[in-house]
Amino acid sequence: MKLIGTRSLLGAAAMVIVGIVVSMMANHYFTSGTGEEALTTSRWWWEIVLNLQILCAAFIWFAHTEQVKSATGWRHAVTLLQMLSSLMAVLLPIWIALFAITLGWFEVRPGLEIINQAFFLCLGLWVSARILIWAIKCWGKKRLLLPKHIEEGRWHLVLLGVSPLIAVLVLTAVEMSRGGYQHYIYAPFLLYIQAAVPYLQVSFRLEKT
Repeated sequence: MKLIGTRSLLGAAAMVIVGIVVSMMANHYFTSGTGEEALTTSRWWWEIVLNLQILCAAFIWFAHTEQVKSATGWRHAVTLLQMLSSLMAVLLPIWIALFAITLGWFEVRPGLEIINQAFFLCLGLWVSARILIWAIKCWGKKRLLLPKHIEEGRWHLVLLGVSPLIAVLVLTAVEMSRGGYQHYIYAPFLLYIQAAVPYLQVSFRLEKT
């Protein structure tokens, strides 16, 4: 493994930080006792979150801005969409706070079905953005593109790359089978780790064995 770039490491760091924040927010929802608020109203907590949001947005901007400036044609569209989708992803805590203010979640705890709907909405938007980026790449290169490690037949690296997603699926299956809720707490962190994988792949080159 060889480090070939440091900018993308900032993108990975942003995803990890936001994953921790969102998981902590989910933890408050499930472990806040008898309180009605779905989100903490602690001022110091939201000050920390706001500062982390600014930091993470700056990390994403710094990780992508040079590529956006230098790319042309369809590659410019790809790099711009990558940056915008990542910015939307790392700003999720702010989006949650804005929805909470609008819908009164700070005073009245929403039902679990609303949490599920919000989760699948966010996940659907992220997946849609990734599919759109992939489609533009295929159109630009005039061929069906597969992940590099699949084309090279390096299946152990493919499994390593999707291991956070596999962990989410296993954890969800286990928790649902026993009526638990831990998957709601840990899945956001694992999914953001999954979102950090492309940044890590850009930052490190794995030598063929």
